[in-house]
Amino acid sequence: MDDTQKEFLPLEPPGALEAITAEKLCPALGAFTQWVLGNALKEGVSRLYFLARDGWFPYGLARRLCASWGLPVECRYLFGSRYAWRLPLYHLDVPRAVNVLCGKSKVLSLETVLRQGGLTQQEREEVLGKLKLDGEAGSCLKERVWLEEQLLNCSSFCACLEHRSRKAFSGLEGYLRQEGLLDGASWALVDSGWMGSTQETLSAVLEQMDFQGIVRGYYAGLYRQPRQGIWDCFFFRPGRDLAFQAGMEPSFFECVFSAPHGMTVGYRQVAGRFLPVLGKLPAHGETRGKMAGVFRDYGACLAKRALPGDLCSQAGAERFPAWEKLCQVMTRPTWEEAKLLGELTFSHRPLEGGEAPLAVRLSEEELRSNHASRRMLQGPPVRTSPWLPGSAALYGKCPQEHFQAFQRVRWARAAVHAIRSGARKIYGEE
Repeated sequence: MDDTQKEFLPLEPPGALEAITAEKLCPALGAFTQWVLGNALKEGVSRLYFLARDGWFPYGLARRLCASWGLPVECRYLFGSRYAWRLPLYHLDVPRAVNVLCGKSKVLSLETVLRQGGLTQQEREEVLGKLKLDGEAGSCLKERVWLEEQLLNCSSFCACLEHRSRKAFSGLEGYLRQEGLLDGASWALVDSGWMGSTQETLSAVLEQMDFQGIVRGYYAGLYRQPRQGIWDCFFFRPGRDLAFQAGMEPSFFECVFSAPHGMTVGYRQVAGRFLPVLGKLPAHGETRGKMAGVFRDYGACLAKRALPGDLCSQAGAERFPAWEKLCQVMTRPTWEEAKLLGELTFSHRPLEGGEAPLAVRLSEEELRSNHASRRMLQGPPVRTSPWLPGSAALYGKCPQEHFQAFQRVRWARAAVHAIRSGARKIYGEE
């Protein structure tokens, strides 16, 4: 435990959740946020946009540090989501939009596809009637390909999708202009990262708004380089830092650092201002509230330290110790850590729905079906978990065996992304 952690922990022994948050999560939050601020100062970035919802706690910490240390960096929180930023672009290329909506690796029901296309319940019922299908169509890969053809040939669906997309674009454009993304300031996004698609989507939106600048992003880690803009990463970069990539559990990272508000589902204008429309609050508010309290206390203590001479160097010195603690709880959690953090809910879907515990209850056979060897022989597992190590710690007969197996899965993922990153460089796509 470093000096900052010792200083902000209360004299009374903290609860287990608070202790885990302080010891395993706070150091990564602090190091990443200091690195972001250091990069902004070094590169002349005057404004940082911390993206919902993963940017909530870095945003709060960055504001506190800037105020305490007198840093000339403005910190803002930008409400958005995959759904809220992708829907406004669908009218530009409907065939591509339908392909994206129907998914690539994960097959969705027709009802889910229509919801992600922004259609109202009445519009969904109308389209289902025209197609003479129920909402559960599209349950297998063969049906998905057929479903794409049906949707593209359905004039009612295409008309509704274009209408909802154009309406969503109007709200998003108003919000982004209001928040100053086109006012000429030098700014950068701050987000967890992973595949670079958020920066690509925002770049595409801003291009439609005649934005003349270049989108810059600061990320915890990227497996793939964004095709537009410039970027930098703290923990790992595309094709590099493979040991860090193989230690990352993206769903865990997103979940434990997620904001206490609902996801952004759109924007509406009220009294001349554009406001985000938010979904329902995340479950387990008491647990998240306790974690938020620890993050705030950690930020208050960190802000009392003297301003480091070089924030990037300070963050670099803290990077590996912070990563070791974070990596342990992500990939080799104790039963207690898995129990306390695994009850938080998470969903991979762009829209609300499908939330499940971060550590889903899986049988021994279901856990083994997620091993790399079984995946290669039998294909994707029928049931999985957003945080497989957490599920193994709670429900596996021999958690350590599962931890090793899931480590091989992560290494395979890192290797595939590294190969793809190298191929894109060879063929001039990056």
